[in-house]
Amino acid sequence: MRNPDRYSPFMLLFAKITGALSAFAFFKTRVMHESAARPDRKGGGIVIANHSALMDYVLMLTVFPLRVLRYMIAEVIFGKNKMLSWLLYRIGGIRVDRENAANAGYVSRVEEAARRGHLIGIFPEGRLNTRPEGELLEFRTGAAYFALKHNLPVIPVYHEYKYGILKRVRVMVGDPVNLRELFPGEIDARLLAAATEYLRERVQSLRVLLEKRVSQQEEKKHSRRSYRALSAFIRATTWPVLLALFHPKYYYTDENVLKRVLPEPSVLVSNHTNYLDPPMLCSVFRKNRLHMIAGEILYDNPILHWLLPHYGCIKVDRNSIDMDSFRKMTETLRARECVGLFPEGGLNTSGELMPFKAGMVLAAVKTGAPLIPVYIGGSYRVFGPRLRIVIDRPFEFDRSSALTGDFLDKTAAGIRLRMIEMKNLIEKETQKNV
Repeated sequence: MRNPDRYSPFMLLFAKITGALSAFAFFKTRVMHESAARPDRKGGGIVIANHSALMDYVLMLTVFPLRVLRYMIAEVIFGKNKMLSWLLYRIGGIRVDRENAANAGYVSRVEEAARRGHLIGIFPEGRLNTRPEGELLEFRTGAAYFALKHNLPVIPVYHEYKYGILKRVRVMVGDPVNLRELFPGEIDARLLAAATEYLRERVQSLRVLLEKRVSQQEEKKHSRRSYRALSAFIRATTWPVLLALFHPKYYYTDENVLKRVLPEPSVLVSNHTNYLDPPMLCSVFRKNRLHMIAGEILYDNPILHWLLPHYGCIKVDRNSIDMDSFRKMTETLRARECVGLFPEGGLNTSGELMPFKAGMVLAAVKTGAPLIPVYIGGSYRVFGPRLRIVIDRPFEFDRSSALTGDFLDKTAAGIRLRMIEMKNLIEKETQKNV
């Protein structure tokens, strides 16, 4: 009787060739390397990576197209149907029975793969990681154990979870790690725990490096003349449409803002009740190049992913302390351009202003830029009641101010109270015209 879990080199090669075109269209994989130290093309090794979707198995085959990569796969995947089970075995899948620890047959298959010089793929998180912020789960010790026992190099990998026809998956491949040199001695629970935590930190560091590399590439692309020309064209063709459709009425609290020209640099802050608020603000202050802060979730939409950078938006991760976006914001202000943001931290349709975040004040004080509150009242109804926009006087800050948490919070709260006054002004004006 033929071995039901027999690995077939021919089937793996066939799967790679036939899947190459579809993988290129679906993943559009862009592989980056931590340094010039690339993994050897021969000899065994352990590949570890973050795990966010079942498609990760296929993605990793495209990252190492010239190597035999045999993944350790949970028994539940093999149990979905007989055809899938047969295919996974033939392309080198190693079944791991997580519910039956006594069934350690996979250990011998891993050892056999290592002797043959194959790469062994392991997702050390042990299950799909659905955390929206991308923080890694705790790693299991299997990868560290096999690497230490067989003195195999570990190749850490981090990839973005961006699968789809109109998306691109970026992958960072780290330098190979020799765990035996870093953690000598007898393999026990303490040594395994230390080695496993080290591997988790390595993968996490690759995430930071990947974000940095992508950011640098985006900045380089945005500096091109052709990119800036297209960006200017998009802005120039957008504002006449928005102003014609919604015909906003303006209210001013200071004669210095009558012409709707922002001092450069400046930080513009506004309430946020509609997704049209950012392009509307760019249209109102079209004589300035206003860079709006945009949440990273918007970039998951393929159209917005292309459009927002051309509008000069700065992407921010609202689920964490995003120092990279803060750096871009301060660099933009120091370049004497304007930044627009929504201090409530996101869309708010409740009708009441949420507490303001203090990042706007910190950016203004550190760069010496004035802060200008704007309140947008009304709804975006085509040819309906006019929008009412209040533009307040600029607030100046002393750059020598002590940047304590108390100072920042109190100042942010004061700006919020000022915007409530602007909201009340619009409500009174609306009632007069009823």
